[in-house]
Amino acid sequence: MAMDAIHSQIVDLFTEKYSSGDLDVLLVYLDAVCKSLEEDGEYDMEQTFMPLLEITYDRLVGHKSIMNSSNHIFYEVVKFFTSRPSLAKVLLKHVTPKDINQGREYEKNCLGCLLSLSCLVRSERGPAEFFDKPARSSQQEHNVTEAALWPPISLMNEKLCQLLLALLKSAPDIKHGVLEWLGNCLQANSGRAKIWNIMNNRQLFASDGFMLNLGSVLLQLCKPFTVSVTDKLMKIDPTYCKVNVNTADEMVNTGVHTKGLSKETCLVQLEENEEPVATRPPYNFTTEIFYMTHWCLRLGFHCIYSQFTRLTRDLNRIQRTFEDARRMNQDRFGGGAADDVIQRLKDEMDRGMTVFLCMKAALLEPQQLQMNFDLVKATSVYLCHYAVTDDSETVIKPTFPLPDSKCKTLSCLPELLAENILDIVLFLYRFNHPVFQSAGPTLHHLMSFITLYMGSPQRMTNPHLRARMAETLETLMPSERAGLLCSMSSRDDLYKQTPLAKLLSTALIHVFVSIECTGDPHQFEQKFNYRRPMYKVLDYIWNMDVHKESIKELCVEAEKDIDAVNPPLFLRFINLLLNDSIFLLDEAFQLLTQVKDMQKARDNDEWKELSTRERSERESMLNGYIQLTRFHNIMSNDTIHTLKFLTKEIQSIFICPSMVDRVAAMLNYFLLHLVGPKMGSLKVKDFSELDFKPQQLVADICQIYINLGSSEIFRLAVSGDGRSYSDKLFPSAIRVLNKIGRQELIEEVEKFAKIVKDCAIQQEHEEEILGEIPEEFLDPIMSTLMSDPVLLPTSNHTVDRTTIARHLLSDPSDPFNRKTLSMEQVIPNNELKKKIEDWKQKHRQSSNSTQEGAAAMDDVVQWAEDSSLMDQGATSQSSTDDSMSLG
Repeated sequence: MAMDAIHSQIVDLFTEKYSSGDLDVLLVYLDAVCKSLEEDGEYDMEQTFMPLLEITYDRLVGHKSIMNSSNHIFYEVVKFFTSRPSLAKVLLKHVTPKDINQGREYEKNCLGCLLSLSCLVRSERGPAEFFDKPARSSQQEHNVTEAALWPPISLMNEKLCQLLLALLKSAPDIKHGVLEWLGNCLQANSGRAKIWNIMNNRQLFASDGFMLNLGSVLLQLCKPFTVSVTDKLMKIDPTYCKVNVNTADEMVNTGVHTKGLSKETCLVQLEENEEPVATRPPYNFTTEIFYMTHWCLRLGFHCIYSQFTRLTRDLNRIQRTFEDARRMNQDRFGGGAADDVIQRLKDEMDRGMTVFLCMKAALLEPQQLQMNFDLVKATSVYLCHYAVTDDSETVIKPTFPLPDSKCKTLSCLPELLAENILDIVLFLYRFNHPVFQSAGPTLHHLMSFITLYMGSPQRMTNPHLRARMAETLETLMPSERAGLLCSMSSRDDLYKQTPLAKLLSTALIHVFVSIECTGDPHQFEQKFNYRRPMYKVLDYIWNMDVHKESIKELCVEAEKDIDAVNPPLFLRFINLLLNDSIFLLDEAFQLLTQVKDMQKARDNDEWKELSTRERSERESMLNGYIQLTRFHNIMSNDTIHTLKFLTKEIQSIFICPSMVDRVAAMLNYFLLHLVGPKMGSLKVKDFSELDFKPQQLVADICQIYINLGSSEIFRLAVSGDGRSYSDKLFPSAIRVLNKIGRQELIEEVEKFAKIVKDCAIQQEHEEEILGEIPEEFLDPIMSTLMSDPVLLPTSNHTVDRTTIARHLLSDPSDPFNRKTLSMEQVIPNNELKKKIEDWKQKHRQSSNSTQEGAAAMDDVVQWAEDSSLMDQGATSQSSTDDSMSLG
């Protein structure tokens, strides 16, 4: 008991001397005591000083708050243990859990307790220390609270970094012990990376606050090589993550203290016959701290940001449900009756907002964000270097043209490096943070990283990760929300003057195509979310000559190789663009009809007799349809707009045989829906709520007709579309254009409509000549007369060449049995082709003979009529002569 009392008195002395400013005196005294005990050699340092740490921990837990000023006193007690290696060993023993595989145990010591001090809520249902009852406070008050939380968080993390640095410099065995503790801690908490564990097994792992603060401390240790881009980055050995260690001896010998990174997926995988890159242990501290920091951010910042994003969605959903419930209560009871459902939703929103504001404050701590961005910059440079070379001497900044050789080093670098870059940039952009908006020239490193990896499966295999880069690319576009910190011209320069600018458009189109088939069971739904920012970026860069010319070059290449075994990139892009347009707009029209019907039923009080639960379900269903419709409309607007500006300057690829019929049929079909007799079915209550812009769609579609209208092939395809085209289609469109004041389009559309109408008359005459087409001459898929029949060897079916070419652009398989198929395999059916040509020629000749016979008959009739008139004239003249003679 006497010894416990002494240790308690020492902690009290720390409190007293810290407050009076005489802490140095106490520390000198304690150091002298330690020195004496070490020299004496009779006392066990662990038994002597461990109780001091245990008492400090108990007091820390009892006053666990980031705003508690006593935290700094307890910190000084812990820091005292860094003054001597003998004391540092005691501290390491104190912070090491009995079971090193239990993540939560790393908090149950003085260091862990200090690291877990945070403004985040500690339990889902318990009381909140900050932002409690947020609805009662204004936004300004929330901002004041947030700003007041940042200094104590930042200060404590700075002090903890100093503490770790002191331990690392204490002695080699202490340095090894600290790195081992960090590695074990990260390994024990690696389960946090799995969403299921975070949602259901939080008690097994260290808290969010602990992981976020540990990341901040490690970021400070990275400052020597992240603040400015120098050759210090080359001290980071890329082969570190390929080394697997299991024992303490292996850690000491290799300089690798992380046990789980060797299992992480790397940017690329080597072929089976390729030699792996040789590892180069022992690894230095710079290498270890770089990879440890990235791993910690993945387990901390990434997990918290993911929860934050999900919470935002949940709050929006609860808000909509709350508004629906309140409206139903108003309709049924006049708003006077109490409703338990409404109160429960209100309480749920209040609690959710508390968690939201706490997370936002923790994530937006300014110093941590600046360090995060510095790491993004340094990692971007690092990855750019190894994208073009395996050399590790000096930093190389990639320039165009790029080397053709494959860099094997990428098979050593984990994907989490790139994932952290994307997470941090998207978070900074979402909150329009000054750290990001004032970054200036340093963003060129980020742009180069995106350009190099986004369109290159040879550098980054994962298509999902490359697709996410397009979203990051969108954040680099000029935006009004960026304000004065980021001028429009500087962001324009970022897109125009980066050394790899010429590659950007190709990379964007490549990733657009590559996410079509990812092997993911949800790939169909995912691809539209991935492509949303791609349309925005494509629209933006189209106005820049360097990118427009690159896209035109891709088109020229596609025309040269249009019949190649592997379809050219730009042809596949246009095909997928058409696929997206057709699906999204068709789906949007169907959803609009459903929304209209449901809104009509609700407004006509057809739901009034339903139970509260049933009405709530209907409202939720309607809201779901509204959100889904809005998404499809936004995407539809983007796809049609993209087609409009592309066809303005690129026509040939859209009127090639495998494309022209689809383009014409699509335009006719959607124009008919927008201006035809069924247009009323799309008239919802509020167009803006659903982002439905029918007038703009009509104008854009008409502009596409005009852009392609100089092509006779296109005009014939428009008029030959028996499903949607009629001579009433364009007059209906012109009435809409006149109504919305698009006079500049009307004259052009009128000219186009007249030519197409003439084409339709010509085609109708041709169909009359040919009559009924034999079944064997019809394409089995399109039911149209084949012009170039080919045999599919995989199923023994014959189809038209354009039909199978169009199908294989989207799906490399036989449409009749799903076996793998390419254009190289199809066999021209020359015999059938000749039969079709002979049949057509026979009918035309027969028609010509009939026409000649009819013409000859017309001549005979005309001759007879002329002869009759002549006879009548002669008889008349004779009668006159006789009369005159008689006279």
